[in-house]
Amino acid sequence: LTRASEIIRTKLHTWFPKWVDNHARALVGLRGYSLNDIYILAKKQGIIRKNRRINEHIRRDFFERQVGMMIEPAGIIGSSTYWVTLASSVMIFTVVVMNYYSPW
Repeated sequence: LTRASEIIRTKLHTWFPKWVDNHARALVGLRGYSLNDIYILAKKQGIIRKNRRINEHIRRDFFERQVGMMIEPAGIIGSSTYWVTLASSVMIFTVVVMNYYSPW
């Protein structure tokens, strides 16, 4: 969704440069724009606030799991044993089929 909004904002800026600011990420590396200018623009566009909210959510979830406040349910599909078993079964099946249909 972030990339879509970036593309839309950049396209609207090309059509209406007086009314729509360019996306802050599109200005990184261009001459004439300092990182300070880009940061102020990103803050004005709400990009910084959104990224901080996402980062805070990730930090909080990690902390809750580390401290033991949240215990992840032991599901079969999420376990590593399930994926190892599935991958090895697919590999064995592939070898058997290739050996059965091999012309040699």
